[in-house]
Amino acid sequence: MSIALEADLRYPMNADDWVKTLLVGGVLSLAGVVLIPLFFVLGYYLRVARRSMRGDETPPSLTDWGTLFVDGVKAAVVLVVYQLVPLLAFGLTSAFLLIPVLTDGNVPMGVSVLGIVGGLLLSTLLSLAFGYFGIVGTLNVAREGTLGAGFDFGRVKRVAFDRGYAVQWLYAFVLSLGINALVGAVTAIPVIGWSLVLLTPLVSFYVGVVVSRIHGRGYASALDEENRRTGASAAETVT
Repeated sequence: MSIALEADLRYPMNADDWVKTLLVGGVLSLAGVVLIPLFFVLGYYLRVARRSMRGDETPPSLTDWGTLFVDGVKAAVVLVVYQLVPLLAFGLTSAFLLIPVLTDGNVPMGVSVLGIVGGLLLSTLLSLAFGYFGIVGTLNVAREGTLGAGFDFGRVKRVAFDRGYAVQWLYAFVLSLGINALVGAVTAIPVIGWSLVLLTPLVSFYVGVVVSRIHGRGYASALDEENRRTGASAAETVT
């Protein structure tokens, strides 16, 4: 599957009400620190991914708030569950802080620090790895509409290890890093940067929409490839 950078960056603006959607999405992203608005944002991202799976080039509107909220809660649950192993690793890493105390200083502090650094590195790598599979889980939810679909590990594995999906995920990851790095560099500029700080949540929502489109497209491609290999009927493709 080819990469269409210009089309992806323009995607959020393909709808007639794109200004309203981005503004409301930016406000919700800013208010996400109190958690509940974040569910609406996640629900919208799932809606974007679902449309992209179908090949729809027009982003959805921020409507039907009840459904958005429920979908967002499902996505949040899936993402949190997939992070339980990294969280456990982080918790075990934190135990290294107690080593000098529990051993009455018999173990050098340097050993404790080394264990903490190594554990943090391990938990970070695990977070990225499980986060990768967690995203596929949320895409399953977007496609099927049920929370249980997020833990259909057979499909999660097939999509996650599909080369086409992996390429699209990596493309989305690098693109989001690049945009966020650019925004961070601009906001760090004295005077000019301070005037743009309030735009950061809007940019964050915009990037999330673009990334969700790319993920949805990669997911659909993975299912198409699976259907070609297995000879599944058209009814098994994304509907």
